[in-house]
Amino acid sequence: MNASGPSDDLSEQDEAKLAQPADGSALDDKGKTVSTATSSGKNGSDSAAALEAAQERKVSQKQTQKSGLAALLQFIAEALIELKRITWPERQQVIKETISVIVLVTIITACVLAFDYGIAKAVFEPLDKLARHLGGGIGVHH
Repeated sequence: MNASGPSDDLSEQDEAKLAQPADGSALDDKGKTVSTATSSGKNGSDSAAALEAAQERKVSQKQTQKSGLAALLQFIAEALIELKRITWPERQQVIKETISVIVLVTIITACVLAFDYGIAKAVFEPLDKLARHLGGGIGVHH
């Protein structure tokens, strides 16, 4: 041990031994202690098999876990592979669809503008006239 704490260089077997409860029981997938003793009082071969299976699951879980950087690099590599599989549209199709989007956005914008203008004339203009008649109004200074 150094001054900063215990070494992180334990082998998987050492970690498995440290994780074993002293009473000969085994750990399940969630790390909880489960008894490996049998009701018939067998010689312990069942408990050894259960313990070995628990250790194998733990080792398997560690091997499937990757560091953050390795996982990121694998994700990028897989994303590039998927990008190569994409069937991209032809240039003419992209141009036609872009023009269609621009035309539709222009039409929708004109409709919203017309609706806004209509609401302003139908609702707010009469309210402004009424307010001026009553001596108020927007932008009127006495």
